Parts: sequence; C-alpha cells; structure tokens
Amino acid sequence: MELGYRAILRLDDGESAIEVAESQLSAWLRSKGRSGIDTFDWDGAGIYRVGPSATLTVVHADDYRDESRRRLYRLQERNSGSTWEVSLRAFDTPRSRSHAQSLTIDVSTDLADEPRVAVAKVAPPKLARMILESHSARDGAASLSGRPLMVRGDEAQEVLAAIKDTDRTAAVVVAPAPWGREHEAEWQQVVTSLTRESVGVAATYILDEDATGIVAAGLPASHTVANGVVRTFGPHVDTDAPDDRLRHLMLFPDTLARSLSPSRKVAAPLAKRHAESTRLRMVTRELPPDLRRGIDVLRRAEADQQRSQTVASRVSAYESELRASPAPNSGQSGLMSYIGTLVKRWLKADRVDEKSILDLGAKLEAQAVEIKLLNEQFDSLADENGRVRDELDSTRDQFDELHLAVTIAEDAVRDNEREMSVLRNKLVSAGASEDAYVEPLADIWDAPDDMYELLARITPGTKTHPVFDQVVFTGDQDAAFEIEKRGQGMRYAHAFWDYIHVLYDYAGGKERGDVTCGVHQYLKSDQLDGHKCSPERHAPTESDTTLKRWGKERTFPVPKVVNHDEEIRMAAHFKPTWTDTFAPRMHYFDDTDGTGKIYVGYIGRHLTNTKS
Repeated sequence: MELGYRAILRLDDGESAIEVAESQLSAWLRSKGRSGIDTFDWDGAGIYRVGPSATLTVVHADDYRDESRRRLYRLQERNSGSTWEVSLRAFDTPRSRSHAQSLTIDVSTDLADEPRVAVAKVAPPKLARMILESHSARDGAASLSGRPLMVRGDEAQEVLAAIKDTDRTAAVVVAPAPWGREHEAEWQQVVTSLTRESVGVAATYILDEDATGIVAAGLPASHTVANGVVRTFGPHVDTDAPDDRLRHLMLFPDTLARSLSPSRKVAAPLAKRHAESTRLRMVTRELPPDLRRGIDVLRRAEADQQRSQTVASRVSAYESELRASPAPNSGQSGLMSYIGTLVKRWLKADRVDEKSILDLGAKLEAQAVEIKLLNEQFDSLADENGRVRDELDSTRDQFDELHLAVTIAEDAVRDNEREMSVLRNKLVSAGASEDAYVEPLADIWDAPDDMYELLARITPGTKTHPVFDQVVFTGDQDAAFEIEKRGQGMRYAHAFWDYIHVLYDYAGGKERGDVTCGVHQYLKSDQLDGHKCSPERHAPTESDTTLKRWGKERTFPVPKVVNHDEEIRMAAHFKPTWTDTFAPRMHYFDDTDGTGKIYVGYIGRHLTNTKS
C-alpha cells in the first residue's frame, strides 16, 4: 500500500479531536451508503465489517499518566480488484504546550508502487472536506478550509503572516483576482475548481485588489504576487534569498485559461498537476515530532490489539476443544484427567507422573520467557522501523532539495558564463585581448577531497596549509566528520575550502590595509580585489529570534587572547546550500581587528533555528 494523500489538521484547543473524528466519520460512512457501506456505528476498539468488502479497524491508545487519548479509525475497502485505505487519527493531548487537538487523514492504495504515482491515483477524501467545512482548523498562521477564503483589504495581513510563518507545514495558495469586484464570484469558481485536489493540504486565499496590493508590498520582488497569477508558497519561505523564489511556483493566466471549460471549471489534469508538488511533499516529508510519536504509539497499540485478538481466538478454540472432550470424573481423578490433557497437548506424552508435571511447568515457563523476549524484540524492531521511516522521509526531502539546489547552481553557471563571454568580447573589441586571460589558481588552492583533509589544513598539526596563518579551526571535528559519514564529504569539502579561501584573502586585505569593511561588504564590493563567492552564500548574522533562543548553540571555542572566557558567539556563517535538509554550515568569528586571524568554530549540520 502506497500513501497518496495526507492532511494534518490542528483544531482549536476548545474542540475534542476524538469527538470531531467520530461524528464526522459516522456521517461520512452514512454518505457512502450507495458504495456498499451498510454499517455506520462501532463500539470501542476492534475490527468491524461495515460492508461486504469493507472493514473498519478502531484502535485506542490512552495514557492515564498525561491524560492523553489517541484513536485510529481505518476504513479498508476493496473494489474492482483494488484496495483503498482511509486512516483517520485523532490526538487529544491536553498537557501539550501546543497542538493539544490534532487530526491526520491518510489515504493509501495498492494501485501504486511509489509516492508520485499514488498522489496521481488518490483524490482528497470527502471526509477531509466535511471536517474542514464543519470545524476550524489551522496550520500555524494559515487557515485550512474546505473552500478558498475571500480576503479583502487589511485582512491581507493574515495572508502575509501565513506565508512567512516558519512553523507552517501546509502550502499557502494565493490567488489575486484578475478582474474587478463584479467578477469575483466567477474567479472564486475558477480557484475552487483549480484547488479541489489540494483540500486539506493547502490554505487557499483569494485576494481582492486592495489585499493584493498589501501582500505584494509586504514581499520582495522575488516572492511577489500579481493579479491573475496563482502562486503556491511552500513551507519555510526565505524572503531574504532571491533564489528561494524557485520553490514557490506560479500558475499564469494563459495556462489557466487554456484549461478552463465554458462553465469555468478547471480541467482535471491541471488541477492534479497544480496540487502535485504540495501533495507529494506532505506524503514524503517527515511528520512533526508530536504526530510522529503519536502514530508510533498507535502502531504499537494496534499490534498489541491484533496479538490479543489472535491469542483470545486460539484460547477460545482450545477451551472449546477441551469442553468437547469426554467429561472427567469428579474428584482427584477428574483433575488428573485435565492435567493429562495438558501433558498430552504440550509434551506429546500419555503418562502423567511427577516428572511430566515438572516438565510441563518448565516448558510453560520457557515459553513465557520466550514470549517476553519476543515482545521486547518486537518493541525494539518497531523503534528501528520508525527510525528507518524517518530516515527515508529525510532522504526524500534531501533528494528534492538537492534537485532544486542543482537547478539554482546551473542557472548561476549559465549567468556567469554569459557574463564572462560578454566581458571577454568587450575586452577583445577594446584591443585588450591579453586582459581576457585569467591566470589559474596556484596549486596550493586545489580543493581537498574530503572533510578529513580540509580540517587537517586549518587545524594545528603536521599538515597545516599556508592558509592556517590566518584561518584557524577551533571547533569539534566530529560534527564535520558527520558530513563525511553521509557520503557528502567531497562536495562540501570543495565548497567550504572555497569559503576558507575567501576568508584568507579577506584577512590578507585587512592586514595590508586594502580592506576596511566586514566580510559581507567585501563580498559585495567590485572595487576590492581578492577571492570571493556569491554574497548569497554568506550570512553576516542570524535573526534576533534565533540568537535569543539558540545563541548558546552558536558559541564556540577561541583562544584566550580572543576572549577571556575562551569561547565566543559565532553568528556569521557560510551556507553552501539553503535548501538541503542536512544543510551543512561553517560558522566563524572575524578577529582580524584583534589577533589578525579568523577562527572557524563550527563545520557541520545546520544548527537549530526557526525553520528546524
């Protein structure tokens, strides 16, 4: 079974997720009466046949210690040779600091063997729309609803908040009206039809003219919105990075117009394609921690429930078999008859004596120990299975983000090649062809092949590099070696070495007096000589929120001559890619105005921030 749809609905704390789930599930089952569902109610945990080819599995997982209650309701239907599963989970966790009432809706099918195909095969279930039309649900600052929300004037501030919210997991679809107010109903019909495949996984806003202006003014040119252009903003919008615009797709009016029917309904292929990236991200991304833990609890509860039912069935059959055997005589001989039956069943022996009874006890004790050990192994395997699932989701995220990073890099290469070609031609035309020659870098700037070699060059030892005179590594090498363990050592060793070259030339410029500014201004200045990278690969600091909440995490060792505490906050950093989930970073402290050196305190995975 492959997952083709997933929605995460955070309800108001005043709601009861379990009550919402059960009332809407019952109503949904009744609405499916014509599709073979003939039973609409259930009583507690168990497996219920609700139609000739349909079963409803109900799992309870309650914990009195924190008053939490979790429920799973899974409808499995088989029709036309295919199996479909709709899983509704309800999480009531009153002691949670946030998201005390949550629902998830999953739809799986055996018609697909990989997520992209499953997304194409599965439509959002009517159950999701029923819940959203009856109850208020949010995803961070974004409002989830069964239909697009009309936004007028200053209400646009809510849309801006939803776009920029770093906790959001669903998409935000912004559809500025292309015509005046007299055609709003027509545009609403178009957008409703376009977004019918993304119900539950995206918050859709239709903007009037005033709201469009407010949203456009609140975003940079790279992320702006325009009349008639439907833009889908994914999670973690980075308005400070122009390349981030590629993650937030735009559907232009001419493409939309070609797919419209006379009744203003968008053709199914475009609706599916428009929702595909959002839907695919939801089914492949790692779940929020609270839901991941809750689903693991339900998986174990379901496995325990299935084992208990199997054991109960076998015990019941055995008791029936025992009752069907000839009735024993009363008294001690009757008891011995029962014992004889047990000895025969478990030891395959016909004789009952002291040894056989002792052997029976030993066998039952051994089996009890084996069952205990098997249960412990099962729990361990369940934990490992959960870890592997999380790693798979993370790998899928990294693959998608790497694809985007390669696209951005290729765009930059094309732009640089064009610029270089134009400048070379201008030099030739100006009679300065000899100036078009660029001397290659000296051999000492050949990039290291892995993180081990990179650190050896800038760490005290026998293999230090000339760069060590001005760029020194003071941090934890294990964090950098984690990059190597992930099989990405060469890629990032080359990137970080380029940034170290930048810092070396910058420090040299400061020493000579040619450079009087900071690293970021050095990168942006065309008048300052030296090795450089794109300023977009450098962040001179972190956000105020990040430094306030996780500043300690960005404090790294330095020599006592730099700071008496022998550690200092390093907010400035280089970022080879802003899209990679693992997202290695290099944090440093510029002490060129003091010791004349730059101290690299950290190379490793992206540290905690508002987007983690």
